[in-house]
Amino acid sequence: MKNNVKKIIFDKNVQKWTGCALVVAGAILTALNIYPLNIIILNSGTIIYMIWSWRVKEMSVFVVNVSLTLIYTLGIVLTL
Repeated sequence: MKNNVKKIIFDKNVQKWTGCALVVAGAILTALNIYPLNIIILNSGTIIYMIWSWRVKEMSVFVVNVSLTLIYTLGIVLTL
């Protein structure tokens, strides 16, 4: 059972689609002005997507997600 869960968590396809779903969910929350949950979900999605892009050597996606994470984090810091 543990090995199956570990395989699912570290599966590249699962990481890619989980990151994608979280980014879309975060965008929906932003459109509905649900703060700060939108930032938390967006950051979670971009971090997962960043890990996936590093693993598959997709550097353009990696750079976009690093940039988004920094922008979202800056937004959190500025609103404190």
